[in-house]
Amino acid sequence: MPSAAATPAAPAAPQLVALTTLEANRIAGDKVILPDPTTVDSINRWGADKLVATYKVCVTAAGTIDLVTQTKSSGFPAYDEKIRNTIRQDWRYHPYVVNGKPQAVCTAIRFVYSQK
Repeated sequence: MPSAAATPAAPAAPQLVALTTLEANRIAGDKVILPDPTTVDSINRWGADKLVATYKVCVTAAGTIDLVTQTKSSGFPAYDEKIRNTIRQDWRYHPYVVNGKPQAVCTAIRFVYSQK
């Protein structure tokens, strides 16, 4: 009877790490992401003095961005999109290493924009 081919194990889910832990590995991208001037004008007209948006960010074992998921909107879609795009395009990390092996990781990031 022929033996069944072994099915490869599914990759482990990325480990959740504290933001400060991942920040220590950042090699590219600015963590301060400001809204564009048009959005700033909209924020002023709306009368908001502070915006908060949160995201789940997952990084591959190689240190590139794998996934950016918004968990709380700033209330301004253009600003939310700028945050997502900037993270995807600009942010890079040294690999996160556990027991000598690079690992995929995720973290929660909170952006706070204040006009005052």
